[in-house]
Amino acid sequence: DGGRGGGRGGYDGGRGGGRGGYDRDGGGYRGGRGGGYDSRDSGRRDNRGYDSRGSSRNEGRGYGGGYGGPQRVAAPPVVSKILPPTTGGGRGGSSGQVFTEEKLKLRANNMRQEWIADKLEKELLMSMEEVLGSPNAGKIIVQTNIDYAADCKVSELAAIISMIVALYKARKVSNSDIETAMTDLVEFIDSFACDNPRIFDYVGDMFCAFANNNALTLDWLCDVASRVNDDSCKLKVIAGAMKSVKSTFGDGAVRECFGGASERSSLEKLLGAGKFKEIAAEFL
Repeated sequence: DGGRGGGRGGYDGGRGGGRGGYDRDGGGYRGGRGGGYDSRDSGRRDNRGYDSRGSSRNEGRGYGGGYGGPQRVAAPPVVSKILPPTTGGGRGGSSGQVFTEEKLKLRANNMRQEWIADKLEKELLMSMEEVLGSPNAGKIIVQTNIDYAADCKVSELAAIISMIVALYKARKVSNSDIETAMTDLVEFIDSFACDNPRIFDYVGDMFCAFANNNALTLDWLCDVASRVNDDSCKLKVIAGAMKSVKSTFGDGAVRECFGGASERSSLEKLLGAGKFKEIAAEFL
């Protein structure tokens, strides 16, 4: 990937860290949530039939799987450098079998259901390795699960996030796979909000986890949020991200990741001076 500039790194490992490129080319999958075990509509921008499943989001967060008890993670130590992110290289071997797009969607749904049920990382990675010989396998696996997560049950969200993080850490999917799927979700978040009023919290949780593992950056988030048509949604996107970082890692992490001079400049450019002042007063 061509370099996009040095975004901030993991919230639990401090600052710094350059990152790989922002690649929206190379056959980025844009398919909907069709196929797989879920007989859901596949349209990206039409009504996705959100059915208001799941309870209200007043539980404590945590990415070990599920929204469990009210556990808190201590604010992270701050160090000057972190390791650079992986970019999907060294993914290991595959079965040599080439899966069609529809079969990849089926596999993505199957992987998600098995992960939610058992969280067996060895089985997850084996299942992914079997499809790596297929074109755009990583993009389709991640896209299918991000699309599902857009209006999943609250109890499913943390498990879906942790599954994608596990695949990323094992270098089975790349940061560009995650960027491509998340770009579609954030850029059209105003239309998703019609179906799922919790979508800003959902995106905030996804951004928090992926950015903490160096797959996304605040620069990326500001860039994509700038394309959202509804200006009020831009503020909600940033607020959702700040809220999730604060809940997961504490006030110090919010200031570390959103409060630097360059971050403040990016946020003020996106939101305008007045709205940035409002959100800074609440979180920074």
